[in-house]
Amino acid sequence: MARLLTGREAASALTEELKGRTASLARQGVTPKLVILRCGENEADGAYLRGALKRGALCGVEVEVRTLPDTASRQQLLDAIDAVNADSTVHGCLLLPEKDVDGMTGTSAAGVYLGRPLGFAPCTAEAVTVLLEHCGVACAGKRAVVIGRSPVVGRPAAMLLLARNATVTVCHTA
Repeated sequence: MARLLTGREAASALTEELKGRTASLARQGVTPKLVILRCGENEADGAYLRGALKRGALCGVEVEVRTLPDTASRQQLLDAIDAVNADSTVHGCLLLPEKDVDGMTGTSAAGVYLGRPLGFAPCTAEAVTVLLEHCGVACAGKRAVVIGRSPVVGRPAAMLLLARNATVTVCHTA
């Protein structure tokens, strides 16, 4: 029998868990910090940024947005990346291999495909597995269908389900 899984309850539970973890870190004098490094102002990023700022505030994670001009040179971007990597108060960044938490670097992708902790899985694909776990859905021995094969959602979701011993079919257009 089919069951609709919604993310609201899982998100609330995860937020509460993260609040506890950040409170524990705070007692040790550590405030987790995420930097979002952007090149240019893109209105399409607005909802994503507002969501990251809101979720960070709810969980006790400082979120800082650093925006370079869209005309930034390659060297300016590299310098900004170096500054984030050198900043010991920054624990994660969207963009960087060492501190990437969006799962979009080669290192993170390798971890997803090799089934080893080499970074983070892309957040939407990871959210699928967190939702399944929260709802008590065991993947082992189940058949799963992933619709889409994008490198951001479909492929990583398929790999994460395979790592949980599901039999995965990926459906896509020609």
